[in-house]
Amino acid sequence: MDTPFEKYEEFLLFLLIHIANADHMFKLDEAIVILTKMEDMFDTENGVDKLLSIFMQMQDNYDKLSNDEISEVIKENLVKFDIKDDLADRLFNELYEVVNADGHIHENETKAIERIKKLVNPGK
Repeated sequence: MDTPFEKYEEFLLFLLIHIANADHMFKLDEAIVILTKMEDMFDTENGVDKLLSIFMQMQDNYDKLSNDEISEVIKENLVKFDIKDDLADRLFNELYEVVNADGHIHENETKAIERIKKLVNPGK
C-alpha cells in the first residue's frame, strides 16, 4: 500500500482517528480533543470549516481501509517518519489524550496503543 502522508501531522491525525475508533465508539469528547489538536497541527487560516473538512476526509479514508491495511499504513509511516525516542514519547502522549477524553479507557484502546508501541520498539 502506498503511504498517503506527506507530513507527520497527517500521519498523527490518522493515528488519533485510529485510536478514537479502537473501541468501535468514536465519541464526541474524542473528536473535540482531536479537533483541538488539529488547530495546532494544521493551518487554521481558513477557519474551523477547513479543519472539519480535513478531519472528515481522513475519517472517510480510514473507514475504507481493512484492519490489515490500517496496520500496514501505521507500520510504513512509523518507519517513514522515524518515530522513536522523544518523538515516540510525544506521539503516545497525544494518543493517550484521545483515549482519556471520555474518562473511560476501553480495553481495545489499550490494545491498539500496545500494538503501536510494539511496532515502535519491537524488542520490548
